[in-house]
Amino acid sequence: KCISLQKGGWGYRPNSKVFSYEEIVQYLSNCVVRNVNLLLNVAPDREGVISQNQQEVLLKLGNWLNKVGSGIYNTRGGPWQPLYGEYGFTFRENKIYCHIYNGYRALKTGAFITQSIGKKKVQKVINLFDGKELKWVKNKDNTITISGVDYSENSAATILEITLTENVYQ
Repeated sequence: KCISLQKGGWGYRPNSKVFSYEEIVQYLSNCVVRNVNLLLNVAPDREGVISQNQQEVLLKLGNWLNKVGSGIYNTRGGPWQPLYGEYGFTFRENKIYCHIYNGYRALKTGAFITQSIGKKKVQKVINLFDGKELKWVKNKDNTITISGVDYSENSAATILEITLTENVYQ
């Protein structure tokens, strides 16, 4: 997916509006859960200077990636299909990353329920943004219910890391 940080064009336009940090985080997260790359264009002026409003978004994005990058970098989309506007998943080795958006219908519950992990066992679950370990329970249908999720910490996307005792795919 190719987008320009600046709204309405790829080249420099003084005082142009830019996509918000939240919008760019959701673009990026929606791309990785679907195995898509994001090409994000910036529009510097003729001296190569990136405008302040673009810099602010990029710095916030970089700070977010410093906290949750393990759920983005070197991952693959899956193991389950995303639900547009609500959630999606990435994985690597023995970790599943749940990307949960502000459109998630059960946001107010402070919980998240995965799809079935089969016979696999969960070692721990953490919120990547703050590193806090979360309570979880494996249900009879082999789904995982994660509780105590603070969705207000990051309005753009909450990423939970589920660590399994074995790789997602053997």
